[in-house]
Amino acid sequence: MLASGFDIRAAVQEFFATPYRPFYLFFHSVLVFGVIACVVIAFKRVAWPFFFGWGLHLLIDAFTHVTDGIRPLWPASDWQLIGPVSYWDFSHGAAFFIALEVIALAAALWVLWRERSKQGFNRFFDKPIAWQKQKPQKKAWRKRLRR
Repeated sequence: MLASGFDIRAAVQEFFATPYRPFYLFFHSVLVFGVIACVVIAFKRVAWPFFFGWGLHLLIDAFTHVTDGIRPLWPASDWQLIGPVSYWDFSHGAAFFIALEVIALAAALWVLWRERSKQGFNRFFDKPIAWQKQKPQKKAWRKRLRR
């Protein structure tokens, strides 16, 4: 694919020229995020983790998009925020972010593997795992009879 003249910049520009562009602009607008977050959180307080993640995504995108920066005030303004580095364009420091992503992925996998080996593969369910030793259950009725 690279030998045939694949250009990632052209692919990114093609993506943003497709019908997905209005959805991208909508969900990457800080203005839209603020309005939706205020309305939803006012009525449903359990939604704050979703909006925390969305806001964090917008903050990270503001610093990691150079040629395809976000438009934070869309639809009120078409002003584009250009970040200092890019997470995918090697001419704008992508090598650092790729290394950072690989290290973060390796760390997450290590933590998951360590937790799995500590508590067992099936730790999210109430059933004990067949190969694990089961603790004998204390019989409360025997204690009551001895009193």
